[in-house]
Amino acid sequence: MPSKKPRHKPGEPPIRAIDYTVDENDCWVWNWPVHRKGYASVWIDGRGVKAHRVAYERENGPIPEGMVIRHICPNGGNPSCVNPAHLRAGTPSENAWDMAEAGNQGNQKLLPADAAEIRRLFVEDDLSRRAIARLYPVGPSNVGKIIANEGFYDPDYTPPPKQSTRKPAGRGLNFAKAKEIRQLRDDGMSQKGIADQFGVSQSIISAIIRNLRYPDPNYTVPPRKAVNQKLTKAQADEIREKIRQGITLSALSIEYRVSQTTVSHINAGKVHTGIPRQYPVKAHTESEPSPPLRSTKEPASTGKAMQAKRQGERNSGIRPKHLPGEPSIDENDWTLDLKTGCHIWRWGDENYRQLIRYKGKRELDYRVSWELNNGPIPKGYQINHSCNNGRCINPEHLYIGDQFDNMRDTTSAGNHATQKLTWAQVREIRAKYEPGKTTHKKLGLEYGVTGEAIGNVLKNKTFYDPAYTPNSPEVSVRRRLAIEDAATIRLRYRTEQVSMGDLARDFSVSITVITGIIHNKTYQDAAYTPPTADFIQSRRGAVAGEKISQAIRDSGKGA
Repeated sequence: MPSKKPRHKPGEPPIRAIDYTVDENDCWVWNWPVHRKGYASVWIDGRGVKAHRVAYERENGPIPEGMVIRHICPNGGNPSCVNPAHLRAGTPSENAWDMAEAGNQGNQKLLPADAAEIRRLFVEDDLSRRAIARLYPVGPSNVGKIIANEGFYDPDYTPPPKQSTRKPAGRGLNFAKAKEIRQLRDDGMSQKGIADQFGVSQSIISAIIRNLRYPDPNYTVPPRKAVNQKLTKAQADEIREKIRQGITLSALSIEYRVSQTTVSHINAGKVHTGIPRQYPVKAHTESEPSPPLRSTKEPASTGKAMQAKRQGERNSGIRPKHLPGEPSIDENDWTLDLKTGCHIWRWGDENYRQLIRYKGKRELDYRVSWELNNGPIPKGYQINHSCNNGRCINPEHLYIGDQFDNMRDTTSAGNHATQKLTWAQVREIRAKYEPGKTTHKKLGLEYGVTGEAIGNVLKNKTFYDPAYTPNSPEVSVRRRLAIEDAATIRLRYRTEQVSMGDLARDFSVSITVITGIIHNKTYQDAAYTPPTADFIQSRRGAVAGEKISQAIRDSGKGA
C-alpha cells in the first residue's frame, strides 16, 4: 500500500478510480492509509470526511438526520469499502448489529451464531447459565442477558419467562417434617443437604433446628459450634497439659493445625475454658451531688462557705442545663473583666466557644447574646467582636458585619496566624513609599515580606484604613520613566564605564527595561543609533576590568 495519497487536481471528484481496488466480493477497497478501525477519509473544504459517507451522498443524496451509513458487504462488512452498492442508511442500533454479526466490535467475544447456540442450550438442553458460561469466554451475567434478549437482540426470538431462583420460605413444611429435620441434623447431616432435600433455604432449616419454627417443648437445642472452631474442649485440655510439660507453642500449632495465637489463647484461658466469661463491674460509689448554680439570689443549700468554695471550683467546662422558663444566658454564665468591660464566658477552656441551645437549635453563645438584646441577625451577616476577645458576650462589644470586617479586626489586633506586619510598620511603609523612588520589592526585603504583600498594603487591600488614600487608584510596582530619563540612560551607557545592571539599580527599574531603551526598542528616538554588538562586548570587558581594578584599589594592593 502506498504511504501517501496523491494530491487531487482541480475539478477531480473526491473519490477517483485510482483510490480503490475491486476485490472478489465486488468491494471497492481503499488503496491509501486508513483509520485504525479500517475507515477511509478524504479531504473536502479543508476538513477530513469519511470516504464511505462521501460515496453514499454522491450516489443517493444527503444522509437523513440521525442516520448512519452501514456496510452490507457480502463478506460481512468491510469498513474500508466505498462501493455505493454496499452502503445503506440505517439507525445506530442497526449498524451495531451489523458489526456484531461481522465480529468487528472492539471488545466482542461472541458472534450471533454463538448467541443462538446459547439460547438453544438454555431452552432445549436445560443447561444453567453458569454451565453455559463455562463453554464460552463470558460470565453467567452475559449469558443471562443473551437469554433475556438484552444482548445480541433477535426480533424473531422470544425469551423464556423469568423463573425465581429463590427457594420457598418454608412452604410445605409442618410439625412432622420439622421433627424429621431435627432427627436428620442429630444424625450428622449438614444443613445444606437438608435444605436441598426439602427444597427450602438453609435459614429455614437453621430456625427449625434452633426450635424457632415449629417449636417442640420436648426438643433440646444442640449446642452451637463456632464456624471457625477447630478444636474441642478435650484437645484444649491436652494443649494446656503439653505446655506445662515444656512443649513449645510452635510445635503445638503444627501438631493441631492451628495458629500460635490460638494456642496462646488456650493456654491463657481465653477460649475453650467451658466457663462463662466474667466481665468486671465498676463499683458504684455514692457521692453528694453539688448544687446547681442557678442564681446567687437563691439561699445556699449547704452554707455560705461551702457554696463559695463550690462556686470557685465550678468551672469544669460543662455548663449546667437551664430549666424551662429560665433565660438562655444569665449572670452565672459570665464574669466581668474590670479592665476591658468584657463579659467573659465562664464555661469551657480558653480556646472553646460554647454552643448553647436556643430556639430549638444549638447556637454560639455570643450570637445568642446579640439576639437577646438586639433581635434576629440578618441573613448573610455575622456577629463580630469590636474588643477582639472571642470569649466575650457583652452586647456592647458586638456588632453586625461580614467576614471582611472580622478579618480586619483580627489583623488590627495582631491575632492573625500568619501576620508578619504590625500597624506601626504599615504606617511606616505607607509614609516611605513614593512612586518612582522606591519599589515594592525593596520595601518587602526591608520588612521581611513579599513585594505582593507591600503592594496590598499600599493599595489599602490589607490593613484597611478608611483615612488612608493610596497615591494612585491602582498603585503599580513598575516604574514609568520619562523621555529625559531614557536619553540620560543612553548617554551614560555610551560615555561612562557603567553596565546595564548598574543603570537598572540607579533608576529602580529592571534590566529588561534598560536593555529595551539602549537597543531603541522602547522609548524610541529616531535620531538615536543603537550600539553595535562589538561595542556592547567591549563595554562588558571594560566594566569588568574597572570592577577588578576598583577591588584591587580597595584592598590596598594596587597603586
